[in-house]
Amino acid sequence: MNKSLRLFLLFLLVPPSSFLAPVLAQKSTFPVIGYYASWSGEPEDLPFDKLTQVNFSFAFPNSDGSIRLTDSDKLSSLVELAHEQKVKVFLAVGGWDIGEGGGNDTQFETMAANEKSRKKFASSLLYLIKEYELDGIDIDWEYPDSKETFLALMKEIYPALHAQNKAISVAVAGEGVHGDAVSTESFAYFDYLNIMAYDAGTPHSSFEYANKCLGYWSLKGCPKEKIILGLPFYGRDPMTDYKVIIADDPTLSSKDQLDNMYYNGIPTIQQKTLLAKERAAGVMIWELSMDVNNQYSLLKAIQDALK
Repeated sequence: MNKSLRLFLLFLLVPPSSFLAPVLAQKSTFPVIGYYASWSGEPEDLPFDKLTQVNFSFAFPNSDGSIRLTDSDKLSSLVELAHEQKVKVFLAVGGWDIGEGGGNDTQFETMAANEKSRKKFASSLLYLIKEYELDGIDIDWEYPDSKETFLALMKEIYPALHAQNKAISVAVAGEGVHGDAVSTESFAYFDYLNIMAYDAGTPHSSFEYANKCLGYWSLKGCPKEKIILGLPFYGRDPMTDYKVIIADDPTLSSKDQLDNMYYNGIPTIQQKTLLAKERAAGVMIWELSMDVNNQYSLLKAIQDALK
């Protein structure tokens, strides 16, 4: 049998979608994606059994398209541990504290506005993916100003990553003016939309606000199978880890407010998880080290809701 005939028979026997399995495999499950900050402890302590993916935070773009990586040793350790338990690892690029005082996206804006630096950025991502055996990239640009610039960047990096069977997600504002630059046209150029449905309004992350955020992105035309609902493992104001909130009084795990500080306790996290099952594809968490490792765990609450 000649080679051409063998390839033709293989194509008939194997569905075309199978060739995209590395990128699409997670879409057949309910993603539970946890951000893990490089400054927040050791990867050995992460509850991989309750996660499908970890986003390592952060790497930072330079205006010329190169990328600054924080704590490469910790990233290598994370990838090894996660892959042993069949958990994916993405590298999150950007973040709010990209500049002094936070919220300075000048490097992102400058890089994305220039064709040469966009191409270098795509090449830099591919190098990091190969070097650290990553499963994908999370673009955490907070926040793009121009639809055209954001779209141009996504058009550059999406096909480059997919050619290597790697996935790409985008972290976006819950709703409002900071979401305007993420156009409907851009939805075709990423696999997941991680909605940061927190840090807005009082309380900062109510169930009603989560519903509003899902409505905002759905009405813009983002497919349900790409939408990931963000859950906060902290309270505001002041910003306080969930584990600190309940440290002296575990009964606070069933509430959403302590004095003037708002957060999400177990019942609300479970409500939101069920909401995501109905209106989205999965959930993501900021940030894993803010949880507790006992019966009051919010990550455990997510798993219990899914059962």
